[in-house]
Amino acid sequence: MVVYTLVLRDQYFLQEQRTEVFLSSNNGNNWTHINSGLTNTQVISLVVSGTMVFAGTAFDGIFLGANNGNSWVRINQGLPYSSITSLAQDDSTIYVGNSGISGVYKTSDFGNSWISFSSGLE
Repeated sequence: MVVYTLVLRDQYFLQEQRTEVFLSSNNGNNWTHINSGLTNTQVISLVVSGTMVFAGTAFDGIFLGANNGNSWVRINQGLPYSSITSLAQDDSTIYVGNSGISGVYKTSDFGNSWISFSSGLE
């Protein structure tokens, strides 16, 4: 088993071999598969904000998993179509880094809109 991303919050989220996302709510004793509705399971990065899970994928942008990943929707409005290579969270702001020349974007409304945050990175 190769673990690419591990996120620790009130719950534990594990993404294994870039094809599956799992959740544990009992300190890792048991894990639940939470890919339902996640149409691209090539997950590269994860970040958690409360009960919202953000999954950055290869070639399909970013997905939001509500209720700890129980239901997933694509939230790419305003993002260039690309691989999401990194995610970070600061309070209610989510930051996205993507491949190519697209740069860094941020959202403060759970992905309803994204703002370029790349000035000076060229």
